[in-house]
Amino acid sequence: MKISKLMLHPIHSRQKAAGLVASASTFLALVFFLFGFCISCFDFIWDLEIVYCLGFRACDLEFASYSLP
Repeated sequence: MKISKLMLHPIHSRQKAAGLVASASTFLALVFFLFGFCISCFDFIWDLEIVYCLGFRACDLEFASYSLP
């Protein structure tokens, strides 16, 4: 039995579609990982800024008007 290109075409297109789905899902996973990483880095930098502000009294003048002696 001779196999024609038309008989192999559906299998080839399914493999191609599966490859595209796999690469798209990998790309989305990478994007979400980087987004979460950037959020955690920003949170870490924000915490450092608060520690600096409280530790060295750098922002006492900023909050002085809100607190009464």
